[in-house]
Amino acid sequence: MRRVGEDCPASAGQSSRRQAAGGSPANGDLGRAIRKLRRERRVSIEALALAAGIHPTYLSSIERGLRNPSWRVLSALAGSLQISVADLARRVESAARVRAGIERVLVEEQEGVL
Repeated sequence: MRRVGEDCPASAGQSSRRQAAGGSPANGDLGRAIRKLRRERRVSIEALALAAGIHPTYLSSIERGLRNPSWRVLSALAGSLQISVADLARRVESAARVRAGIERVLVEEQEGVL
């Protein structure tokens, strides 16, 4: 029996490729938002994982942007952090916009536009 948040065997190859590539930027934005909220609330990875019903290693992978949590896990994490999933999504979206703006500026600097 799989635990909440574990990948099914069919996706094991995809998970290892994603980890090798460092995860997607969106996963990284989500992970950074969760880590920031957790630290603001002064909660350890172990305590948050226990409250959300997931393994601490899995939570660490989410925070590092290596794993893409299911809706169920995301809801459990948001609830344990005392924030709505919608508010968490807004934080992630805002972070993604900032990251995209920074990347655009860097590209323009390299191209000599600025």
